[in-house]
Amino acid sequence: MIDSGTFGGMFNQPIVDAMNIIGSLIDKHGKIAVTEVMKDVAPISIKEQKLCKEIAFDLKKIKMRTGANRLLHKEDDIRLIMHKTRLPSITVHGFDHELDPNDKQALRSVSNSCIK
Repeated sequence: MIDSGTFGGMFNQPIVDAMNIIGSLIDKHGKIAVTEVMKDVAPISIKEQKLCKEIAFDLKKIKMRTGANRLLHKEDDIRLIMHKTRLPSITVHGFDHELDPNDKQALRSVSNSCIK
């Protein structure tokens, strides 16, 4: 195994590559960047938009409970409700990285990583 303290900065680290891949799944506005995920999602109907207007939604309370200063989707109530209840989302709950101790090239190649 290559010691990153000795050889750090000389090669791409697989864990950093994996984090970059995960980070590229969603853009900075919270929109899923993988177009294939959204291609089968039906457009939001006017009826659905009207139903969302009837849902009690307290933006201030959500921000207080989560500690967030700002929410995604331009903090628009209807858009937030749609993203919470109807539209697909990508959530990463953990990251597990394993290396085969017998694989001397492990840090030079793509690692066995999984998203939980």
